[in-house]
Amino acid sequence: MALLLDSSEGRLLASPHGWAHEDSLMLLDTRTDMSTTIPIAPSKFVMMERGSSSHFLLNYCEPKGYASVRLIEVRPFDSPTQVVSRCRISPSSIQLEGDLNVWERLPRAHVVDLGPEGGDFAYVVWLHPKAGVGDWIPLTWWNDESYDRGYQSVLSAVEIPGTDKVIIPVQRDSCPIIFDLRERRAVGRITLSERRGNPRLFFRRLAPEVWADDYDTLVRLDSKGLVKTGSVLLQPSDASGARQFIGDFAFATNEGVCAVARPFSGDILAVDPETLRPVAHAKVRGQPFTVAVLSNGKVYSQDWHSGRLLKGQLSAGSPPNV
Repeated sequence: MALLLDSSEGRLLASPHGWAHEDSLMLLDTRTDMSTTIPIAPSKFVMMERGSSSHFLLNYCEPKGYASVRLIEVRPFDSPTQVVSRCRISPSSIQLEGDLNVWERLPRAHVVDLGPEGGDFAYVVWLHPKAGVGDWIPLTWWNDESYDRGYQSVLSAVEIPGTDKVIIPVQRDSCPIIFDLRERRAVGRITLSERRGNPRLFFRRLAPEVWADDYDTLVRLDSKGLVKTGSVLLQPSDASGARQFIGDFAFATNEGVCAVARPFSGDILAVDPETLRPVAHAKVRGQPFTVAVLSNGKVYSQDWHSGRLLKGQLSAGSPPNV
């Protein structure tokens, strides 16, 4: 599940949560908190991600149980029922249709687990919109003995702006791989905080930084050298000493704060990007996992178990359990 906020902060999209909303998206007007339902093709494997300031991507298995066919749709925030372009990926072909020019402003590298060699491999599909084609690039480094493939899936491919390289995080691992798409090989690693989480990465627009999470810790890196410049542990262990993870993180549109969901504390923190210190928090009723934050301090989340939408307002001050 995921939350995406458009650049005007007026529209919020909530993606499906497993069994609860597998055939629809929710579109919320943040000014009125009125919501509408956006029907989508039924699928149990729906992923939603930001594409650009005006478009988002919907990634799902083809309906009717065809798990061997993956669809990636481009939809506008202001008209989310409209499919502007579509990529259809099967083990034998990669097909692009619709307005191919829109892909020039969207992520073109996507992780899939299907391709010419079958399902025992992980691939990056690299799209070339001008030519209307795409390449399968096998991630051979994932197939060696460094990873337990039944336990450590490849999570995503995050493009490094202005290059043909991507950062590829792996489940339960704190060292995402730097991968050169043109050379088709791993060219480096990034060291996070050795917490063995499921890292998500985000390149800031207004600062030369990459942010990532690593289980219970938020990490900041320099975007040029991809070297860590700071980190903060945001979720303490429970009474028995067991570690507890944080949920998603997201910046406000003006990037004044970074909001972090904490399902085990029932709140959302606002972290100062310069000091990495929590400067505000919002208590919500549930276990917040996803997060979106408006510039006025209003926050939204989805409950970890039910997918229910949660709302709150940031107030100054840090909670005691940080």
